[in-house]
Amino acid sequence: MKTFSERAALLQRARRALRKAYGKPVRDEAEDIAPQLLRFILSEGSTRAAVDDAVRRIAEAFVDLNELRVSLAREIAEVIPKIPNAQAKAARLIKLFNAIFLRHNTMDWDFVRSMGVRELRQYFENVDGGDAVLGAAAVLLLSSGHAVPADTDVHRVILRLELVGPDEEIAAVQGFLERALKSDQGFETWALVRRLAEARCLAKAPLCGRCTLKAMCPTGAGRLSARKEAAKARRAKAVRKKAAPARKAAAKKSGATRKARKKSSGKPAARKKRRST
Repeated sequence: MKTFSERAALLQRARRALRKAYGKPVRDEAEDIAPQLLRFILSEGSTRAAVDDAVRRIAEAFVDLNELRVSLAREIAEVIPKIPNAQAKAARLIKLFNAIFLRHNTMDWDFVRSMGVRELRQYFENVDGGDAVLGAAAVLLLSSGHAVPADTDVHRVILRLELVGPDEEIAAVQGFLERALKSDQGFETWALVRRLAEARCLAKAPLCGRCTLKAMCPTGAGRLSARKEAAKARRAKAVRKKAAPARKAAAKKSGATRKARKKSSGKPAARKKRRST
């Protein structure tokens, strides 16, 4: 693997290329805190349009987040059909909301505003339904602190760029991102990489040929090379298939010619003469 400096330089190149392609992302300064983390949980592996639709549907189906908290996961999942793994995400939301409600007896999360960056991160890492990624997201979204959550989409992109190894733990991945980026680049990089993951670096069928980072992505280069070789093999197969009737006709003609030559050599007649003696 490349050195830290080489990987950090590649990450900065990727950030600049994505900013040139997509523009500078705008941070949502929403007053309510809980809805921001709700959007974050729904957004993993999804699109902004699907998340916007899900948030709208939730607002229409449930009185408030407190009613959402006491609902069943399948009931929530039925309301947000465009969200991948909707029932699992709904179950996580219920667990998280209930854990915080039991601690503070409210769904008003203004108490986090008095927390320092480290305290905020640890709170959402350790609360039931939370984890290291949610802790980083809380710092990034709720306090504008320096954090880069390595959610499913971000992790997929940086793994394909070979900025981290496949066996590295999420905490180590987030640590690399936060060391490699300046404090004012965290949100921008996270938002831009997520946008790339949504538009091009898809989980199952990435659009490597149309990717902004294809010139610097080893995985994309490998996929494009393999695709070219496969296309070349298909063209060669098509040429052979097209030429097959002509080859068959030529072989048939050649066989007929050999047979005629053999017949005209007189050997059958000689055999007949020997039999008659």
